[in-house]
Amino acid sequence: MRKFAILLLLLLSPGFAKVIIANSKDWRFVLLTQEYAHYQGGDVVYLMTEAQADLIAQNLAGDDIIVFEDSNSIVDDYDQYIKRFYNINSEKKDFKDYRELQEYLLRVLTPETLFVASNIEPENTLISVPIAYKKEGVVLFSSSSLFSRLPDFDDIYLVGGVQRDYRRELLSVAALLEKDVNIIDFGSPYFNSLALLDEWGKTDKLYLSTGEFLHPTIFTGNYPLVLVGKTGYHEDFIDTLNRLGVQTVFAIGTDLMEVASRIRTDSNREIATFVEFAETYTSAGQAGTTYALTVYPIPVAQPNITVTSVFYDPETTKLYVKFANYGDGLAYVAAITRISRDGETQTSITDDETFLLWPGDELVRVYSIDLSDYGVNNLDAVIDARYGRYEDFLVNILDMTLPITVTRVIDKSSINVERATYDGTILRVYVKNNGGVIAFVSGQIALLLDGDTELFQLSGIRLAPTKVGVLQLRIRMDETDLDNNQFVDVFLKYGERQDLLVNTLKARSQLEIIKIRLELLAMPVLALLLILLLMSVVSRMRRRRYYRAGRRIKLSQRRIIGVPMRRSHRRIRR
Repeated sequence: MRKFAILLLLLLSPGFAKVIIANSKDWRFVLLTQEYAHYQGGDVVYLMTEAQADLIAQNLAGDDIIVFEDSNSIVDDYDQYIKRFYNINSEKKDFKDYRELQEYLLRVLTPETLFVASNIEPENTLISVPIAYKKEGVVLFSSSSLFSRLPDFDDIYLVGGVQRDYRRELLSVAALLEKDVNIIDFGSPYFNSLALLDEWGKTDKLYLSTGEFLHPTIFTGNYPLVLVGKTGYHEDFIDTLNRLGVQTVFAIGTDLMEVASRIRTDSNREIATFVEFAETYTSAGQAGTTYALTVYPIPVAQPNITVTSVFYDPETTKLYVKFANYGDGLAYVAAITRISRDGETQTSITDDETFLLWPGDELVRVYSIDLSDYGVNNLDAVIDARYGRYEDFLVNILDMTLPITVTRVIDKSSINVERATYDGTILRVYVKNNGGVIAFVSGQIALLLDGDTELFQLSGIRLAPTKVGVLQLRIRMDETDLDNNQFVDVFLKYGERQDLLVNTLKARSQLEIIKIRLELLAMPVLALLLILLLMSVVSRMRRRRYYRAGRRIKLSQRRIIGVPMRRSHRRIRR
């Protein structure tokens, strides 16, 4: 049985101050527990499995043990379990979910700086923690309850792709309060971590992580955290380290062995690298026992790109390479296809730009190339591709070799974009099947939002000949968005076979605004007014509480020193 030994050395040591046990399957709850422990002077133990929880219980010592538990716990009522079976005196703090714990942190802590991150972007949350500690702050997840708390913070940061509507509302409230908001959003968590590294300033040490797990070392707050891929980093990375005076890098996890070695080489051995890949604990008179590194995995949506088939049509001299994403995260892909025979490269094709694959999606890349000079038989396609969840952070590698199937690829489908409309809730793209065969259609639409062009996936349809169908996208846009998207770009892929959409179409269409309900446009304004009203009520209640307290103090002083109390008189009109 695999043993998890996190903090067992500390747990067995006499005089250990405080142990906080995080009992939850939700990484957000565990991260907030870790922040609480940092400011309360304790260390966190992650419960991972029931077997590991029993191992932890066997090694607990001391009386200052707190169990943080939510409704999605690893072991139900863990504090009762350790009391009953191990006679451990512990305290329990029970919460419904991470949101309730977040409200608790705002009550018991007095942070000076607020970092707001999306609850669906774990990496951006993780990289914010060390610098938040340095600035005596906390990292919290986007919540409307934070609006009324903004006056309490000296500095406010938005990190990563915080949900668009929430971001706009927070910026509006901050503007009314005359508070500046620092926005750290440079595309990928990798570049966001470099931006926070600049915010940190000069440092001789830093931590490296893939951002796929929580580990106590990351949460010490002693040094900044930078994200890298398992196989490499950006070409300017070493220059950045040298500019900030970094002399030592601590890489966390066995996945970063190769990266640590590469940093050592690329820096001409001027930057020392250490890899934390195991744990050990000792007891009196006993040698240390080594265990695998204990980490709390973060459910980061990961793409999984593969190539399922390669076809070549000698009549049209076109090569068809079918990519598929079998993962649960979207992927940007940049590929090079080499044509080889018996291991020797004959020619190659390089994609001019990256292409996007959504989870569960398939895409046929079509290349015009004449292979007759090499003989069309017994050829292989060697696919060298880099991909990742962010266009500027392609950290995964695909290396596949598939035989090229020589066949006719006949597709008589024909699709045209008729119009695009928006009704305040749903954006619709109308397409017509101009061909004589059934066509399968799917695609994407590009929208300019907050100064950035974003791609959104449209629903797919099966379309009979001569019929008009609708591809849909549910999205909320305000008046500014509508002004910026009077014309939209639509990217379609279609074909006779659902598993082989070999045709593509890029069309530009005017966005028609139809039947927008006034209440939909008014909702953001009403929400902002309600927030301001809530802030006014809270402020007034605070002033009344302070006024009443001050009045009671004055009355008490007068009674003590014998000063007669002033009586109020009312004029009586006779």
